[in-house]
Amino acid sequence: MICLRAFFNYVEDEHHVSLNPFHTLRIELKLKKQLPEVLNLDEVKLLLGAPRIILEEILMNKHSGLTSGSIKSYKQFKLLGDVLILEILLQLRSE
Repeated sequence: MICLRAFFNYVEDEHHVSLNPFHTLRIELKLKKQLPEVLNLDEVKLLLGAPRIILEEILMNKHSGLTSGSIKSYKQFKLLGDVLILEILLQLRSE
């Protein structure tokens, strides 16, 4: 019903029909609201610790084929930037 109402509103706005039968029809759908699933404490710790782990892997040449302690590609550079930004945000949040 909602799709038809939206369709008739559209064709009326485009002046293809002069009569919209949905003007007088009230549609109220009540959807069951569900709370989102939450993370447990171990998952939260793992999630918050991920930037530091990735940063350590980058710096120790274990991530994405880094060699000789340098960043070889834009993808690796961007990953390092993303990790550093997350690390800064997490530090600001904990202060």
